[in-house]
Amino acid sequence: MKKIIAFLGNDIFFNKKTALSLFGFNLLAMLISLIFPYLNYIFIHYLTDGHLTMKILSLILLGLIALLSIQSGINYLSQIVMVRIEKKYHQSLRKRLLNQLYLTDDDKKSIDINYLLSRDIVAVDNWLEKILSRLFIECLELICILFLLFKIQPQLTVVSIIISFTSFLLLKMVSQKLSKVGEAYRNLDKEVQKSELDILDNYAELKISHLQSEFIDKQNSIWERQNHAFANLKKIELFFTIQNATDKFLLELMFIYLIGGYFVLNGQLNIAELILFSNYYILCNGLINNIRNYLIDYRANIAPYLKDLIDYLDAHSQMAFSGIEEKTTISKDGADLDIILNNVAYKNALNKEIFKSVNLKIPFGQSIGIYGSSGSGKSTLLNMIRGKLLPTSGKLSIGNWHPSEIDPDSLAKIISYVSQEPLIVDGTIKENLLMINPNFTDEEIINACRQGGLGKYAKEGPDGLQKKTGKNGKFLSGGEKQRLSFVRAILSDSPIMLLDEPTAALDKDNEKLIVNKLSSYAGKKTIMVVSHRKDTLQFVEHKINLELL
Repeated sequence: MKKIIAFLGNDIFFNKKTALSLFGFNLLAMLISLIFPYLNYIFIHYLTDGHLTMKILSLILLGLIALLSIQSGINYLSQIVMVRIEKKYHQSLRKRLLNQLYLTDDDKKSIDINYLLSRDIVAVDNWLEKILSRLFIECLELICILFLLFKIQPQLTVVSIIISFTSFLLLKMVSQKLSKVGEAYRNLDKEVQKSELDILDNYAELKISHLQSEFIDKQNSIWERQNHAFANLKKIELFFTIQNATDKFLLELMFIYLIGGYFVLNGQLNIAELILFSNYYILCNGLINNIRNYLIDYRANIAPYLKDLIDYLDAHSQMAFSGIEEKTTISKDGADLDIILNNVAYKNALNKEIFKSVNLKIPFGQSIGIYGSSGSGKSTLLNMIRGKLLPTSGKLSIGNWHPSEIDPDSLAKIISYVSQEPLIVDGTIKENLLMINPNFTDEEIINACRQGGLGKYAKEGPDGLQKKTGKNGKFLSGGEKQRLSFVRAILSDSPIMLLDEPTAALDKDNEKLIVNKLSSYAGKKTIMVVSHRKDTLQFVEHKINLELL
């Protein structure tokens, strides 16, 4: 529970003034709700004593109308503040997840993260609204009502509360089962989403191969298991609903009026006090049931989602770009940017050793060509330098800092990365280039396109910079996507350039253009190129076979 409070607190209480406003509004609403039964008591008291006058009745009615109006206004303001907190929390939590989690080539992990963003956050967000807007204040209201009940009739209060709290014993008995059923339902829901994504992403190929029926049957099987888990969940919730209705009948109708009537007959309560006690106790029992229902909802529907969010954030808290601890800011001009690897080893997610002990020093301004057989760790090395992966052991530094210690904005400015599968969003070529810096001028973009092999798009219009790229660059050829990534690197003007097979999809002419541009950076930038093509590595000062390190 301590982890949950710390986890939620980091994102919820972004502004003390806002949090205090919400608490204040809810506190006022609670106080008003406690006054209503007392007004009813005054009415009954004057009525039974025969002292009720039109003036007193008018004052009571005016008081009720005024309280209802104030309560409505408070509830409206409370909702405005609550929506603001929810929105800020939602944005903050998404940012934490996106800053700390990496969408690698691991499909399972990508599905998990997609589920975190699309389902887990929403589930926790909905529950958070209940917690912030209701639970805390309802606990406080319950304490106040219990105090008032004790003031009215302590013996009757003790017996009533003992009976009411038996429902929590039932919750304790089935809480573990609730958690297991809720987690099973969530895991099956994740399977359904994965199955849907598989079908949607590959439907054309599935149709051609006549495999769509098998995938749909598989999805239906998961749905059946999910429906079974859902039915089990609802059975438990139905049990508590029936038990709640039974409590309401026994306590509010039989217990209060039968035993309360006994106290009236013995002169320990009058009629007005009995009605006041009954009204407060009905509120009390409702609050007890609400709190219990929040706990049931948490166990069955929220705990599995919240656990995954916390586990993922904890597991990745040491990754680069975590955004939590203070980072070092580095200027790309004049900083010590030597790259040093000292006994660096790395094992992948399957615990397979990629390389054992790499020792390497790359002074700033040097150009390095890296080669080796497939799986030797060439791309892994680049990803460690840019902070995407952490070494299993050993030390890696840029200047005096590990990439994870450097502020993300600084790291993005000092390192540009050209990959085999570059990031391309659904938009235009220009939008994809402006993504790294929206302040680039048209002239800068056009010049970079000419230098980076996208000369035919170095103009405005639908056949130029406004050409649509499509999702993941589907309207571009493989070579055009690589060249677009290289143009980005030119525009960023980073002192360190990491290139992973930058010419793999290029023809000889475009390869020569890229190599000439890289050659022009000699002594001005650190260049690290991974390539199987000899012509691509002809300009480098040193060539390194990663398998021999």
